[in-house]
This record gives sequence, structure tokens and C-alpha cells, in this order.
Amino acid sequence: MMQHYKKKIIIFSNYDWTIYKFRKNLIKELSSNYEIVIVTKKTEKDYLKDFENEKIYINFNIYNYNIFHNIFLFIKIYFIYKKLKPYFCLHFTNKPNIIGGIVASYYLLIMLIILHGVDQKL
Repeated sequence: MMQHYKKKIIIFSNYDWTIYKFRKNLIKELSSNYEIVIVTKKTEKDYLKDFENEKIYINFNIYNYNIFHNIFLFIKIYFIYKKLKPYFCLHFTNKPNIIGGIVASYYLLIMLIILHGVDQKL
């Protein structure tokens, strides 16, 4: 009997609470047809503890502009994407958009980059 494997979707954000607050319903909807992998930073409250999806917690600071820190983060994301071989990547918030977008482009992955606050008036 041939097994049917679900395609993987990576959702990559700065913090677990942003995924919980803004992407919870999307994840629930997509989970029926896709394997969802969440890549994020874990906060003290652990907002994603009740999610049944695979979670990969990485430790990074969105306010750290140190080149070595960002290169190290890039390498971590590179190996996560290499291991998971996702079908689609959803990036939102600035650092995941930039680093995840570069890595996804390298692997020629389908991706969606969401920019928050672009529609706000100055």
C-alpha cells in the first residue's frame, strides 16, 4: 500500500505569540491538507503548546544587527529548510522575511512574504 505524504509548509515568524494571534486559524485550516512546521522564537508563555504541529524553536533577537549573529541565524535557517524540504514558505515580520526569503530563494521554494504596517499612515 502506498502512503500519501502531505506537503510541508513552513510558517516562520519572530515570536510564537504572533503566530498564535494572527495565524492560528490559518494553521488550523491548512493542517487538514498540509504538514505545517512552525519556526519561531519561544516566549515564556509558550503560546503554541496546544498546537499539534511540529515546532522548531530558534533563539534569535530581532533587534540585534550584529553581522555575526545574523550570519549564524541564516545558517540555522538554511539547514532547517534543507532538512525539511518544504513545498511552501510563509514568512512574516522583518527578519524572517529577509533571511527566510533569501534561503527559500536559494532552494527555489514557493514563498509568501507578508509585510505588516505598510498600509499605515505616517
